[in-house]
Amino acid sequence: MFNNKYSYNISTTLLVSEFMFIWKNWTVYSCPLQAWLSILSWTWKWVIIWFMLSEDSLSFSDLRKKVYENTRVSITDKMLSQTLKQLINLNIIEKISVENKKRYKISIMWIKLKPVMYELEKFWENLIK
Repeated sequence: MFNNKYSYNISTTLLVSEFMFIWKNWTVYSCPLQAWLSILSWTWKWVIIWFMLSEDSLSFSDLRKKVYENTRVSITDKMLSQTLKQLINLNIIEKISVENKKRYKISIMWIKLKPVMYELEKFWENLIK
């Protein structure tokens, strides 16, 4: 289907040719920036990714508490559950079992995003000063 000469995995985005990017849901983007803007439009996903980057692993209830404590917005169990399932399907987080309890942790590939997120945090802090 695709020319393997140009196909290789970049995080969860596939580079199909020099100008075509495909996200896991098979949406075709003309450039990496367009794909990233689509990813940035996620609402709760980025909040969850942020907290997952700051912890080794979190349980469902710990994650819900962290979201509320830091955003002062209560996320429903249904929304959190759906968002976690979507993130698992996108291979962004993994569901693990620790002492027979379900926990969630960020996938190895997305841990590389940690320095970028901290730079964005610094940029925002400087912007609002």
